[in-house]
Amino acid sequence: MPATGRYLTLLVPVSVIMLLTNLEAASVASARRAGRLKKSNEVDSATLGVIADVQYADRDDGWDYSKSHKRAYRRGLHVVKNSVKEWRRRGVTMAVNLGDLLDGWNYGEAKLASAKVAMGEAMEGIQWAHNVGNHEFYNREYGVLADLPKAIDLSQRWTLIMLNSYAVSVLTPNTTDRGYVTARKVLMTKNKNLRAGDMRPGAAKWLDGVDGLDQRYIPVNGGLGMGQLFWLSVQLRKARLEGRYVVVATHVPLHPMACQREDLAWDYKQALNLLSTEGRGVVSLVLSGHDHQGGFATLGPTPFITLPSPLENPSFSSATVTLRATPTHATITAEGLLQGNGEYATRREPAAAVMPEIPGGL
Repeated sequence: MPATGRYLTLLVPVSVIMLLTNLEAASVASARRAGRLKKSNEVDSATLGVIADVQYADRDDGWDYSKSHKRAYRRGLHVVKNSVKEWRRRGVTMAVNLGDLLDGWNYGEAKLASAKVAMGEAMEGIQWAHNVGNHEFYNREYGVLADLPKAIDLSQRWTLIMLNSYAVSVLTPNTTDRGYVTARKVLMTKNKNLRAGDMRPGAAKWLDGVDGLDQRYIPVNGGLGMGQLFWLSVQLRKARLEGRYVVVATHVPLHPMACQREDLAWDYKQALNLLSTEGRGVVSLVLSGHDHQGGFATLGPTPFITLPSPLENPSFSSATVTLRATPTHATITAEGLLQGNGEYATRREPAAAVMPEIPGGL
C-alpha cells in the first residue's frame, strides 16, 4: 500500500513481536476463592510469539501494487524458521499468526500444497494459533474461518481473543451469505468506484477520488459484524468477572492512527467503542497486521500495535513486549519497538458508562 494517509508509524520497525508475559495475580481475591493461588505474590506467566503478513511464496522478488515497496517472497520462510528457533530458546509455548501466512501467488492445488509443506516444516516445534487475512481467501484456505472468533486462555490471568476481520466481506465464496450481501451493499454505497458492483482487483481504481477514512471501503478489508461484536462483548464481560486481562488479535487494524486509511476495518468505530467501554480495564493490548509498514496508536492506556510485514521489510528485527498483572492493574513494557520504548498501564476498573465520540463507522 502507498504511504498516503498514514497518521503515525513505528519509529523502530519490527516484524516479529515476542510477548513475554511475566504475570502476577490479576485478581488475588477471586483466585483465592477459586483455589488457584495460595499466596498473593505467586507469579502467573505465559509467553507468545507473534508475526504477521509473512506471505511466503517460492517465487522471485517482485513489487507491491503501487510499485513502491519491493517484496521478497522467499524471505518469509527463513523469518519463520529463525523466529521459531528463537521462540523455543525463550520458552515460548504458543505462536500467533495474524494472517496472510502464504501469498496469493500460491493459488492452485500443486503450488499451494508445496508451499504448505515448506511452511509446515518451518513452523515445527511450537504450538500455533492462526488468524485469517485476505490472502487466505485468495488461496481458498477457508478452514481457519471455522475456528474464528475464539478465546484462548493463556494462563490463569491472561486470555487471547482472536477476531475474524472478514465476517462482513466480499471475499467469502458464498455470495448468498449475509456477510457477503451486506459487504457488497456497503462497498457500492460508500465507494463510488465500486458502484458497478465489480469487486475484482484491477477492475476499478478503488481509491480514485476517495478521501479520508472512506478509503477503508475497499474489497481487501472487511468488518467484524454485529454478531461478532456481541460475542466480543460477552467475552470481555466474562474476563472482567473472572479478573482476567485480554490481548486482542485481528488481521485488519481497528485504530485509524495505527495504520494507513486504506488498511482500516470498516466498523472500527463500533469496535473501538466496545473496547473502550466493556474492555476498559480489561483489554491491555490490541495486535493487528495487514498494513505492511506497521503502525502504533493508543486508545486511553491501551496500545494498538500493527506489525510490519517481513515481506517488504528486510531490516525489521524482533522486539519484546512484557506484560505484568497485579491485583489492580496490568503493565506492558515495549522494548525495541518505539522511540525510547514505551510503558502502558491498564487499571482494573468498571466499564465506562458513556461511549466516547469516535469518528467513522460502518
